[in-house]
Amino acid sequence: MYERNESLAEALRILRICEKRGSGIDRALENIERRQIDAPEFIVKTRSTTVELRKGRFEDMGMKERVNAAYLHCCLQAAKGTFLTNSSLRERFGLSKAKTAVTSQVIAAAVDAGLIFLDPATEGARRSARYLPFYHRD
Repeated sequence: MYERNESLAEALRILRICEKRGSGIDRALENIERRQIDAPEFIVKTRSTTVELRKGRFEDMGMKERVNAAYLHCCLQAAKGTFLTNSSLRERFGLSKAKTAVTSQVIAAAVDAGLIFLDPATEGARRSARYLPFYHRD
């Protein structure tokens, strides 16, 4: 079992390098979205987690990266008490309204991957469709 060095953790908190509350990922994702760059990839290893950061914009991302960004956007929206929508995802990627179809493809791929699902309250309403992360399913 891995044990945390509490003295080191406390020193890092004092230096404002880490925190105890655990909102660091949310804040990092908000900054990434504000810059409209590629979402980080979280790689879980046996005893650790590695985070890969990239600088790419929407045009530089493959479908896998776009789906990952959509999923993390959905998680961040849920943490704020709101939902992923086509409009919010277009804004996250910095795309114009003319790119609605492209954003819909990303959302459909994220749904197909089982990462997000349609909010049942908006079932059948394409224009007002909103999505939640898979872990919000009943």
